[in-house]
Amino acid sequence: GDVDLEDSAVRLKGTSRGTSCVNLGTTLLPTDGRGATIGLWVTPITYKSWARVIAFGSGNGTVKDIYLSFNNGKSTDDARSHFRIYGSGTDEYAKNIAMPPGRTYHVAVVLDPQLDGRFLNTAYISDAATGELLEAIQEASNVGWTPAEVAQENGCWLGHSNSSSNPDPDARYHEVRIHHRPMSAAQVQASCLAGPDAV
Repeated sequence: GDVDLEDSAVRLKGTSRGTSCVNLGTTLLPTDGRGATIGLWVTPITYKSWARVIAFGSGNGTVKDIYLSFNNGKSTDDARSHFRIYGSGTDEYAKNIAMPPGRTYHVAVVLDPQLDGRFLNTAYISDAATGELLEAIQEASNVGWTPAEVAQENGCWLGHSNSSSNPDPDARYHEVRIHHRPMSAAQVQASCLAGPDAV
């Protein structure tokens, strides 16, 4: 199949769009407005243009959507990770790195509610072996919607884009954790350093 278990990791083979992915459902995030953190360890195997690390929402650019991609569709020499919050009106690209194949990354997407009703959303990308923070990509949502509402649009996916033009990735997902609270940068780093098998 397009999804296998390899060395205690879930392997998404990227051979066919819509089948090399995992649907985590529509009730992943808390609905009481307290925020959340999605943490995972992932190793991309081959380059796939615009392949998603994680995505939730409808993905058509006109409604609520959040995603993080391994790259921005450019050549591997100029690729950058891409973090998008539809409803904010802007895109945010990693300034320094893409997520090239053959390396294991710790990724944490932190969804942090603010006093003004918005959510401040940050994607932390770290080297899983050393704990070094490679990039923190940040973007705020508009007032009037929560990440839980986004997830209810079309579910939360590992490796699948809700935009029909993007492929599923060829990658190994070693572990995924859902925390019903926003984690600080220090807590994200501590989780990374503890590794995928420590709770």
